[in-house]
Amino acid sequence: MKNLSLITFISLLILFSACSNSSVEPNITNGGGANLLIDENLFNKLSTERLSGKTQYDPVKINSINRVDDSLVINITYSGGCKAHSFDFVWDGVVLESYPAQIYLLLAHSNNGDQCNDTITETISIDLTLLFGSEYLDTADYIISIFSLTNQTNICDADYVESNG
Repeated sequence: MKNLSLITFISLLILFSACSNSSVEPNITNGGGANLLIDENLFNKLSTERLSGKTQYDPVKINSINRVDDSLVINITYSGGCKAHSFDFVWDGVVLESYPAQIYLLLAHSNNGDQCNDTITETISIDLTLLFGSEYLDTADYIISIFSLTNQTNICDADYVESNG
């Protein structure tokens, strides 16, 4: 009976651990001009819309991606100039346990009704510790693939590859 109780307790512990959400809040203001939204359902919905071409988001071009300390710095270009634009990175919370580890992010750009056509180039960033944790960043190899929501292909707009080995 003692063994059955122990097995039941361990099974429940594993079940609840496996089903728990990330300890990161689902909507995090990133401080780098973009938000990080951790939501598997939203990620799946936006992925489907992206591939079908039925997205409500606005075009953005990813020019480059670099790591600066614990941040991923993304240089982008878009059309606008009259209103503030918003940028969200949407992540399903999944780290693919391949070698190297992989994360897929969607970049959602809203022009907030900006009808101007100036070419704007700016830099936004994302705190990598929100994705990996601080200890993982400097010890593991990983790839972060970013898809803009107006990209209708399975080829990402940009990849960032970190090799610590």
